[in-house]
Amino acid sequence: MNCDCVINAADLACNWFVCDPQLCFLNWDCNGDGVLDFADLDCLQPILTDPNHYGPCGRCRGDANCDGVRDFDDINPFVAVLSGAVPCSFQSLDVNGDGVINFDDIGPFVSNLGQPCTTPIGSLWLGPFSTCAQCCKVDCNDPNYSVTHAEVELCGQDLNGGCDSHVDPNDPNSPVDPNAWEDLGVLSASYPTGICGTLWADNGHRDTDWYQFRFPIASTLTWELESDLPVLSTPVFGEGSLSPPTSAANCGPGAPLWGYWSTPRSFGPPLCAPAGNSPTDLFPGCSAPYWWVVLPDDGQSLYNGYPCSLGFNNYRLTITIMPVLCSPCLQTDRSENEPACGPGYVDTFNSGCDNTDGTFHSQPQIDPNFYYCGKSGVWTDPNGNGRADYDWWKIVLTGTVKKRLRFDINSAFDTQWELYSVPGDNCANKVRLDYYECGACASNVSVFTPCLDPNNAVYYVRFVPNTCGDVGCDDSSMNRYRFQYSIVTEAPACTSCTVACTTNIDDPCQTDPNSPDTNAGCTAADPNNPAHYMTFSAGNNTFGPVYCGRLSTFSGSDGNPAADLDWFRYTQLPGRTKLVVRGKAMFRMSINIGSSCTDPNSVTHGWDRPCKGTTTPATQIWTGLTPGVTYTGVVFYGNGGGDGTGEQPLKQFVLGLPCTDNRNTYQVELQCQT
Repeated sequence: MNCDCVINAADLACNWFVCDPQLCFLNWDCNGDGVLDFADLDCLQPILTDPNHYGPCGRCRGDANCDGVRDFDDINPFVAVLSGAVPCSFQSLDVNGDGVINFDDIGPFVSNLGQPCTTPIGSLWLGPFSTCAQCCKVDCNDPNYSVTHAEVELCGQDLNGGCDSHVDPNDPNSPVDPNAWEDLGVLSASYPTGICGTLWADNGHRDTDWYQFRFPIASTLTWELESDLPVLSTPVFGEGSLSPPTSAANCGPGAPLWGYWSTPRSFGPPLCAPAGNSPTDLFPGCSAPYWWVVLPDDGQSLYNGYPCSLGFNNYRLTITIMPVLCSPCLQTDRSENEPACGPGYVDTFNSGCDNTDGTFHSQPQIDPNFYYCGKSGVWTDPNGNGRADYDWWKIVLTGTVKKRLRFDINSAFDTQWELYSVPGDNCANKVRLDYYECGACASNVSVFTPCLDPNNAVYYVRFVPNTCGDVGCDDSSMNRYRFQYSIVTEAPACTSCTVACTTNIDDPCQTDPNSPDTNAGCTAADPNNPAHYMTFSAGNNTFGPVYCGRLSTFSGSDGNPAADLDWFRYTQLPGRTKLVVRGKAMFRMSINIGSSCTDPNSVTHGWDRPCKGTTTPATQIWTGLTPGVTYTGVVFYGNGGGDGTGEQPLKQFVLGLPCTDNRNTYQVELQCQT
């Protein structure tokens, strides 16, 4: 073949001694049976007589969006390509067959609108030479390429199929196989992660490769891909804002999957030229696992044309992460002045209940309305064990009136903030009163505590890095956090919180992934089964029954942090377009409501502090609802924001609420209004 991207008589001049025999053979093996013989003539005849219709890749010339139809939906993609965008298939937009996409293609493009596309002939035209790509081979042993992870499976296998793999391979409705991905662990911020693997597409089947990984601290990323075959490279597979942790349940319909194609083309960069992208998303630290997915795709799924026997199956993927750096402290802040942490360090400064020598170590109490600058970090000790610097700050409340505190926090790293009561500094009696997570370099958050007893009562605020990668213990910008606390003025004064319900339909407090969970809802194996949801009744311009539930956090079956979610359904009453939810909880509670499990217009509101509305439960309002529609909702443990007034950004927590804390209960009641 002469690789001019038009199949015609000129290709007969291909000299077997000049052209790569394998290239020529595979291009002429039109019927894809692996043999070059007279049987290929029937297949080649219509292509030789009508080259501009088929195109060598079987694409329809003028089908700009590669949907198999030449219609007005192709106009915008065609204009975008004329403006410099990468086409889904080069030949499909070289409408006049002159080897260049330019304004000379406009006339033929318009003429083809509305004309039918002929079905591509033979699996050959989906093969590696179908687009006349420059020939190259990805070599996983190239010393110039650093491979930090070689795919475990061999070409022809499909062991790491992720969401495409099922516990029963013969039953596509069986649960997703929880072990069907290769774990890259925590990506390094010091050097790129290099992956080399194989893919195949043959006889109506294809291989998909899934890699699970975590970020050491909040980071952005860039990536680069080289491939022997057209692939879809999907940098992340997560939920919504990317904050909640991924799980097998995210494999269901509507789970956001986005990525970028690396498609071979005959003009411009060859197939093996790196293609990459730099997403602007900020990925949180190791509390949330993500996946990287690579699969055969050239704008549509490929299931033929790339058997392992061809030897054009390799890809190389490089992921480089850039930790987000900032220094929140100011020179006017009061300093922690703790000695530098690191290998061999034993914290006898302010390690509280985390100290290793059995002594409760704390510093003098801190004052309200002053900013304090603290340092923390994680490191590996000489024995190879991971260590973290835990900082306990002492607060003493005076007076006789109960008080609520507000903490204003910034941190250079993903941080866990907790509030404890430790009677007599005896850690056996400690009680966790509150929990919060702060993102690296995020905007200041104002965290409101539960109502606290004064009378010289002592409380401790605990800061610890929420990360699995190195956060240096030096004076760099990566290990600082800044906070102040103030006393909230409330009239009437806040009171202690109790939650009592008249209607109790939730399961007992969940302590592990095997505990009963009848309201698994959208995360159940069959999310369409109404039995997996609690049924709530809404009152008509008055509140309906009070429903009681419990949420908790625990270790999942994979060892990662997990949380109980309470799913419910209710029907919006006729003539009513507004829903008012009145509720309170002994933790930060948020509720999401939408028309389905995958409703992109679902809305989350929350309660921005534990026990908000201790006397009269506080309300949240959803508007613009459709009368008569059955809505799907979920109660979850999070920061309580989401309505534009609470703590931001909205985030689900998977730590800090075990059943042993005894602050797991919530109550809600619903009212439909006009």
